[in-house]
Amino acid sequence: MIVWKDGNYETGSWLTAESYEGSDHYFIDEATDEGEALAVKLQRLYPYFKLIVENGELKDVEPREKTAEELAALNAPLSKTLEQKRIEQLEVSNLALMEVVAELYEKVIDGR
Repeated sequence: MIVWKDGNYETGSWLTAESYEGSDHYFIDEATDEGEALAVKLQRLYPYFKLIVENGELKDVEPREKTAEELAALNAPLSKTLEQKRIEQLEVSNLALMEVVAELYEKVIDGR
């Protein structure tokens, strides 16, 4: 597992410490018990965690509180999908047609 310094991560068997050299990320060896436990913990807490780094090596992650911006985003109303918007348009059109049909029906019954 590659963990970027901003807390994002990537998983895959092709991700090795040798193939990702550099200092912009941390490598977790999921083949070890410690690495597997850390990877599971990171995924469980994602994205609400802090990286615990000692001597340039990722040692642990710990939970953190959500920021005000994150709480606002979580509590914001969901935006409507295109399908939901189209359904609302069709409902309005259908109601208008029903009103026209009702007026015509009243005229037929009244003999006009």
